[in-house]
Amino acid sequence: MHSLPMKASCLAALLLLTPPSILSAADSWIEVRSPHFTVLSNAGAGTARNIAWQFEQFRSAIETGWPWARVQLDRPLLILAAKDESTMRSLAPRYWERNQIRPASVFATSVDRHYIALRADVQAEESLNTNPYRPAYWSYATLTLESAFARGLPLWFRQGLSEVLSNTIVNSGQLEFGRPMPGYLEELQHGRYNLRELFAIGRDSPVMTRESDRQRFDAQCWTVMQYLLYGASDREVRAKRVNDLARLILSGTPSATAVEQVFGSVDALDAAYQLYIGQGIFRYAVIKVDTKIAAKDFQVRPLPPAGASAARGSFHAAMARPVEARTEIEQIKKLDAQMAAAYEIEAKLLDVEHKDDEAREAYAKAVELNSDNYYMYFRLASLTRRPGIDSQTLEAIQRWLSRAVSLNETFAPAAGNLATVLLQLNRPAEAVDAARRAVILEPDETFYRLSLAEGLWRNSQRDEALKEARTAVAIARTDAQRRAAQSLIDSFASRGR
Repeated sequence: MHSLPMKASCLAALLLLTPPSILSAADSWIEVRSPHFTVLSNAGAGTARNIAWQFEQFRSAIETGWPWARVQLDRPLLILAAKDESTMRSLAPRYWERNQIRPASVFATSVDRHYIALRADVQAEESLNTNPYRPAYWSYATLTLESAFARGLPLWFRQGLSEVLSNTIVNSGQLEFGRPMPGYLEELQHGRYNLRELFAIGRDSPVMTRESDRQRFDAQCWTVMQYLLYGASDREVRAKRVNDLARLILSGTPSATAVEQVFGSVDALDAAYQLYIGQGIFRYAVIKVDTKIAAKDFQVRPLPPAGASAARGSFHAAMARPVEARTEIEQIKKLDAQMAAAYEIEAKLLDVEHKDDEAREAYAKAVELNSDNYYMYFRLASLTRRPGIDSQTLEAIQRWLSRAVSLNETFAPAAGNLATVLLQLNRPAEAVDAARRAVILEPDETFYRLSLAEGLWRNSQRDEALKEARTAVAIARTDAQRRAAQSLIDSFASRGR
């Protein structure tokens, strides 16, 4: 456990003021693959490997410290490590178009993957105790927390823990969690909410629409979580209590009630928290790196120019920049006419534009070119499936969905839809396997439970089928879901044993 005095300095911008330039076609890009991340970069193998290593260390620390979080995401995370500001600007031009913001990192998400673009040439400034990639770390931390359970975390908890995790600094031998952030400490000098008020603020609260109130909310969420985790010397005990608190909240216990069960009186906790931030001394945690993760073991390969264009085009599509995305599509076709990526990007753009028939053709072309993107098969199946289709088409849909599952075993919708199609094909044993996979991935999703129950019933596993159907009633979040689950139970009764 370490302590630092509070510093009143503002967070300095980490940027270079070099003029923008367009990416050179001669730019040399490489791909680095670690166990859980892919990094594409024009900054060299050593830099790309180090960035992958840092994210692997961050992931490992979250998995160890917050075991209820879901570090295994439902879609891949691709990191684009730009060698300088010019490259970063070409990837995310809108930030330079709007008030000349020059971010060190940017997050975007798409239907098939998450993206982080960051500048590989910035370093942490020790004097500021600040991770230059805070937005990227915040985004990844938030993904792991929000993916944990369908019920979701209350805003103050999710925001607070994401903020604490976002300022993780990864060095060669250790990770530093919970370093104080001067900007947030300054913000709290202008006022704060009491804990009961903080717990009541949700995504639709007026606070979230006013910039000054939102900044105060973010700052206080960070300091509350920083106190809960590091406000006393018994760090392991406090970390366990935060995990206990998370489990209570995720089970549906209101924040104030959960806090009282784990930490005691909310008002007493509020008073202790105020004392902590008033004293100006902030503890933080240091843990050793996971020595089982070695950057030298990560695979490195040169990325052909068409592959670099594909990565940039996909990122532009995720950033809602169709003009830049289609420019990269044309470049891919010139460089490698048989590359599926051009059609993958085009299909997603057409989908967003609600051009279903054209999108389906593009998805089909990507599949024909043997795409390794699971979403191409999943979405082609979704756009092809409709009432009254013949058995041959249904068999094709089943093959596409099976391929989607094999390419991404953590994407529950593919497994769930596969179960439904297998039931249509009267293959209940296979449907049970697919539905079980979907339920394991998303246990709070009623639809998957109902498919599993139907498959079990048809497979003569009647008691287990009723159990799953009743669970579906219990976890239903809407009246429509509850009615569907009850209707299935009623149908079981009418079918008899």
